[in-house]
Amino acid sequence: GFLGFSTGTSWGTMAILIPIGAAICTTPETQMLLIPVLGAILAGAVYGDHISPISDTTTLSSTGAGCNHTDHVST
Repeated sequence: GFLGFSTGTSWGTMAILIPIGAAICTTPETQMLLIPVLGAILAGAVYGDHISPISDTTTLSSTGAGCNHTDHVST
């Protein structure tokens, strides 16, 4: 979530973290954690993107709604 918030992109966060998470889950002891790790990466990336004030979706939402960007972010 922190990486998605600081970069403002969910796809970029996924591109960075999915190879790392998949590499961690390659041993037989951690193989059963692959689905939960990928789920946590996807959920955290989208969450961070949606709460980020510099995200493109946040900027376009406030522009499309015709409201001040700061007011939109604070809600």
